[in-house]
Amino acid sequence: MITTKLTTITDKNTWDSLHEQTKEYNIYQTFEWGEFKKTEGWEPKRFMLKTDDIDFTIAQALEKKFLNKKIIWLPGGPIFSKNSSFKSYDSFLKEIVKHYSAYTFVLRINQQYPSHPTINFLLDKHGFIRPETKRTSGYTMYVNTTDFEKRTAKNWRLFRNYKASLKNDFDFIVCNDDSLYSDVLKIYNETVTLKKLKNVPDFSHIYTLHKYLRDNVLTFIVRHNGIAVSAMVVLKCRTMAFEYMAGTSHEGRKTYSSHFLIYKILEWLKDNGIELFDLSGVDPKDDGVFTFKRGIGGELIQFVGEWEISNSFFLKKMLNMYLIMQN
Repeated sequence: MITTKLTTITDKNTWDSLHEQTKEYNIYQTFEWGEFKKTEGWEPKRFMLKTDDIDFTIAQALEKKFLNKKIIWLPGGPIFSKNSSFKSYDSFLKEIVKHYSAYTFVLRINQQYPSHPTINFLLDKHGFIRPETKRTSGYTMYVNTTDFEKRTAKNWRLFRNYKASLKNDFDFIVCNDDSLYSDVLKIYNETVTLKKLKNVPDFSHIYTLHKYLRDNVLTFIVRHNGIAVSAMVVLKCRTMAFEYMAGTSHEGRKTYSSHFLIYKILEWLKDNGIELFDLSGVDPKDDGVFTFKRGIGGELIQFVGEWEISNSFFLKKMLNMYLIMQN
């Protein structure tokens, strides 16, 4: 069906089929992610606009409604077909704004597509602006698993630390059930304390997330003398994987367990058909994490990122003030 009007998709198989045909897809635009977000009070709505047989744009919008007001969040989207000429994207932006104009609304996107002048131009054209307060840095790093060994070997410091980690009697564990989440959360909380981090996400929802994403949630653990010292949870989506949460204990820092962990994860992903590993954001203000992720072969990517549009100055201001308090 070809239509220049916004179409609502409710069938999972239809959405999955469209998602599989998109370029720069991500886990946050999957049907399962939307169902998971229902448990946090969001209502997923899935839209499609198709201008011809090969050019379509889709987006999973998460809504929260109170009175006649709506806050809409598009995590990772919109996304579009592999052969898109941006014609459908242009029409999609026009129609999504028209769709929500029946309400007092603020619509925020966080498009995980490499920064592109045409996309930025079209967002400007349809009245989107950069938000006052951002939830993300707008940057990430991609690691191509096919040649990560060569890239890692070029970084003498990281490779030296990985070699040093091999002197320890580590156990590397991979599972796709929820049996190791207590270890993961313990390590994560210790990391937060060690780094004196503030206003960090609460990842206790990881058990609920697993109920919806199932085999697409992978847990990687490194144990030393039977004790978990490093952990990472990774979300899998076709031939891509996304870092979701990670941490290393005080003991793990002394034994370079994080270097051992990331090297073994990349080996595992490569051996299991994952071509691209998204390290899920880098903060320009955190030199240590940036250097570590760059050292394992990460290619710095700047996304189209966060943009917003609203027909209410006060609602937009309230949302940005709320995000400032969260940050």
